[in-house]
Amino acid sequence: MEMARCAGGRQGRRREAPGLFRGYEERSGGGLVFTSAAQRSWIRCRYQNEELMYQTLDRLSEAAAQWRGSSGDVRERLHDWLIRTVGLRYSPIDKALKKNGLDRFWFAGRQFSRVHHIKLEDHVPPTRVGRIYFALDTRDHRWIVDHVGLKLYRV
Repeated sequence: MEMARCAGGRQGRRREAPGLFRGYEERSGGGLVFTSAAQRSWIRCRYQNEELMYQTLDRLSEAAAQWRGSSGDVRERLHDWLIRTVGLRYSPIDKALKKNGLDRFWFAGRQFSRVHHIKLEDHVPPTRVGRIYFALDTRDHRWIVDHVGLKLYRV
């Protein structure tokens, strides 16, 4: 699946997030969906490396399509599979997110956990700690992104 073609030329285009995010949803065949909160968080955030975020979303979209195509059964730990297939750093837990009461959101009439996240940068100044928080919807075989931008709490 060719996703990398959409990586270039997006720097400074955060206001176009709804259209860009729809493109990711379409390319993933419904395996990746974005909440309106995800779009707002990206438009408003101060994450400095926009192109890295778009490249990461490209790879996440590709992985979501593959995950959906396998009905969520990739036959190995998701952490290992994401590193091996698309080179993304994934974590299924975030204790501080839960401790701060930021771990839940509603989408399509159901409550989900957003502790699953992709790490873009770590051990850097707070304006560079990028995160994509999402839920694994095993019923509908999709990943629901609810936040794109900086870490949801201060490090």
